[in-house]
Amino acid sequence: MSYFVKKHNNLNKAYIGLTLIQYRLILLASSSKFIKEGPITPETLIRINAHDYHEIYGTSNDMTWSYRVIKDAALSLFEAHLSFQTIDAESKKGVWKEKVRWVSKCAYNDEIKAVEIRFTVDVLPYIQELSENYTYFALKSMSRLGSLHSIRLYELAVMWRKGGKTQLFSIPELKSMLNIHEDEYEDTKSFTRAVLKKSCEEISKKTDINLSYEPEKEGRKIVGFRLISTSNKKQIA
Repeated sequence: MSYFVKKHNNLNKAYIGLTLIQYRLILLASSSKFIKEGPITPETLIRINAHDYHEIYGTSNDMTWSYRVIKDAALSLFEAHLSFQTIDAESKKGVWKEKVRWVSKCAYNDEIKAVEIRFTVDVLPYIQELSENYTYFALKSMSRLGSLHSIRLYELAVMWRKGGKTQLFSIPELKSMLNIHEDEYEDTKSFTRAVLKKSCEEISKKTDINLSYEPEKEGRKIVGFRLISTSNKKQIA
């Protein structure tokens, strides 16, 4: 069965503060596989067993591996947070920079090989009952990507899929959205080669879009990038 993830675009552009496995767990928990009829509440526990994870992300018959990685991710997920910006809806004065936890509870059960997570009240409005400023993602396409940078870059590209080109992102903005700390890849050439080029190649090879990037310069200095996408018919399934 094909599952999708529906997320508010503020969440797509946030600093997520997660590892690859943690983010895969979050995407699975917030997908149509678990968010079905009616809204989930701050009291709702979402149970994910090894088979659920393996169905989407497994690459072998080793179900033990699937449980081990989701258990490890769940144990550390409680301390994870995301950061994003919002504008005061009433006064429109200034920008609030928010830092919130992803989950309010994490648990695991070795006997049934399952984990349970509970989304915080701060996160729920960004993953369900959205009527505007949101994007759908095919979980199958994202599941093929083996890098957190690739997944986040794919999400940004899909947000502008209709036009085929994203807005201009400054390098600090792009690094934040790709979950990269300020002191990592300080040299633009290494960031371009190790992150952008490598991720675009993986996305174009494994997903339903072909992705490239376009640098923006001020004089001879690169100050930002735009992502350019086209449909990849070979990978549409």
